Amino acid sequence: MFKQFREEKNSEKEAATGVNRNEIVWKTPDKGTSDKPNIYQLRLLMDPKDSFYKTYHYHMFRSTSEGKWKFVLCHKTYDFSAYCPFCAVVSKLYLGSGEDKKTAYNFKRKVKHCCNAYVVKDPRDDGKIDEEKATGKVLVYEFPGKVESKIKGEMNDSEYGAGMNLFDPGKDGFDFILKVGATKPIQDKGPNQGKTFPDYGDSKFANKPTAIADSDDVIEQAMSTRHDLTEYLETMKRTDDYMIDLLKAEMLYELIKGEYEARQGIKEVSKRVNDGDDQAPIDEPTGKDTVVEDVKADEVEVSELELLAELDNL
Repeated sequence: MFKQFREEKNSEKEAATGVNRNEIVWKTPDKGTSDKPNIYQLRLLMDPKDSFYKTYHYHMFRSTSEGKWKFVLCHKTYDFSAYCPFCAVVSKLYLGSGEDKKTAYNFKRKVKHCCNAYVVKDPRDDGKIDEEKATGKVLVYEFPGKVESKIKGEMNDSEYGAGMNLFDPGKDGFDFILKVGATKPIQDKGPNQGKTFPDYGDSKFANKPTAIADSDDVIEQAMSTRHDLTEYLETMKRTDDYMIDLLKAEMLYELIKGEYEARQGIKEVSKRVNDGDDQAPIDEPTGKDTVVEDVKADEVEVSELELLAELDNL
């Protein structure tokens, strides 16, 4: 199922943007066990425009009409006050019945982070030919909130943290030792009962600083292959029309049809006014699209971790 999902997403993304995620995104690390985590070694790098890392919001769900996974970048990635059709639908659903709330949970907004990372060590490269190895390449690393909190904590710790040196490719920089274990099986009844999920709790930064290479030329070559994170996020953007078509396919558009069409009317009137038309704009809809989060925090985290693997080769 996942192989088919990856192939579909690759073809869709290449057709839409010309970008092959296989070439620029580091494959989501495989989890080990609760006793023996899989260990990866990375050097985090700033992007060419000096961004440390970017945070983005998204909606991902399995389409009931097609049986395929669908992904859309949430408009709130760029402006949290922006109107997102999916967030608006989720808000409406959270005001409904218990079944409506379950549906809302499937479509709710989720968050991820991304940065440039020089792959120092990836145990999955064993036995691969050089062209297929991630080791020695600068790739986009997408990571969940638990990893982001470790990075942010080390950056902001003025007394003991490494600060900006975390992102230094030279001798003053620190590798990130990513340890991916597994949680204990979920005991509570529900769709996740018995499942285990990735556990990043033991991940840390190296105790001693090291350069990613002995040669300045090799370091400069690696730095020249970094990816612009703003451009990377742009490849995931989709239009309102695309989102509305997805919502119509899920039979959810009627929930926001009135407010969405009113907003479209405001945009059209505003455009005419700006173009010199003296017609006054109509009132802004008062309905808010802030999602009411009434799902337990651990369930939200489990959802994020489960989707990490599914986002590979989007």
